Amino acid sequence: PEGSQLSEVSIKIEKMSLYTTFVEINQSSKKEKSGINTQMEIAIYHDIKMAEVRSFNGKKVFWMKYKYPNKNMLSKDEKFQWNFFLEEFLVYTKKYGLSILKNAH
Repeated sequence: PEGSQLSEVSIKIEKMSLYTTFVEINQSSKKEKSGINTQMEIAIYHDIKMAEVRSFNGKKVFWMKYKYPNKNMLSKDEKFQWNFFLEEFLVYTKKYGLSILKNAH
């Protein structure tokens, strides 16, 4: 991995409250202008020490399981897959030094 030479990840705190923090994570390519980027909206629940993907590339998930096939072609365990991807994404980002922390205004 070339680290920050090819890709950049920004983590922005959108809203904080006593029990919940909403975070936006954006990954963008520096070399390719194809518009293929990753955007996630995450809710962090402080009281139960849990994070949840609320939106992935503009698609929102509301159910734990979906009937398959469905009109949006979502997997049966789509929500689990997005949350598992978040875990892998954050580990990779930290390991290769791709993150830039931005504070909310």
